[in-house]
Amino acid sequence: MSTTPGPKGRTEEQAEALALDEATVTSLRSHLPRVAKLVVAEVMREVPAYDVPFQGRMGRVIEKAVQVSLESFVSLASRSAPRAGGKVGVGVTAARDLGQAEARNGRPVEALLAAYRGGLFPMGTGRAGAPPIGWWSPLRRGVLRPGDHHVSRSLRRARGRFTTSLDSDFAGVVRACADPGRDGRWITPTVAGAYQRLYELGWAHSVEVWDADGKLAGGLYGVAIGSFFAGESMFHRVTDAGKLAVWIVVERFLSQNPHALMDVQWRTPHLATLGVQEIDRAAYLRLLDVALAEDSSAVFEDPYLPS
Repeated sequence: MSTTPGPKGRTEEQAEALALDEATVTSLRSHLPRVAKLVVAEVMREVPAYDVPFQGRMGRVIEKAVQVSLESFVSLASRSAPRAGGKVGVGVTAARDLGQAEARNGRPVEALLAAYRGGLFPMGTGRAGAPPIGWWSPLRRGVLRPGDHHVSRSLRRARGRFTTSLDSDFAGVVRACADPGRDGRWITPTVAGAYQRLYELGWAHSVEVWDADGKLAGGLYGVAIGSFFAGESMFHRVTDAGKLAVWIVVERFLSQNPHALMDVQWRTPHLATLGVQEIDRAAYLRLLDVALAEDSSAVFEDPYLPS
């Protein structure tokens, strides 16, 4: 879940976790022999002393080893693709997938829901989260589970300064998260439109945090499927307003089911202070399957919350 201030903190390991669709994998594999030859040639050019080992049969063996290594990398990356059962193909470029789905049948919703059920989420792949947008499935996933949430004394004291609501200004929360002045630049009009449609159909939800003057001070939005909540983006204009939005999700969603799961994408230092834990991809997918099978949707039916 993207937050502000600060970058998302994606690492090289996380960047490797971009999902690759079948067409991309096929294309990459067709180039592997040539790439292997280029790697070998580059080594020979940079280190002339290695010329002899790369000649004859030994050279062919080394070249083959390089190709096998590249093949292993491509195979690992391809496993980030969504699991069977999705109604819409999900590939490298999320914006393309959502745009094509919208143009084809007006249902970018299906592309998003298929991705979430398969353990993926959309996010920018450019600098500071800028487009192009890709489907992500990190090797290490940040999650918040029932009982893990931590509330500081300062946040408890600050709560009295705010009022909160559910789904009362979804569009306003998305606009704030998409502010070009922060790292939400990946939330393009196409992406925002897809989530607006999810909201209209009852899949996406927002938490609003209001200050004493009735102005939007912070909030978050995400997607709820069964007892799974995918936190997409969070913002604050007033200190502690974003943290309070997470607290509301915990109170109204996570606390309702011991198998509930909130996905926050990565465990940043900021989110770690709230109790977010990091688990590997396999463990995440197991927890996701359990959470998807149970229903906690009724928690969003009452939009107004006590302060």
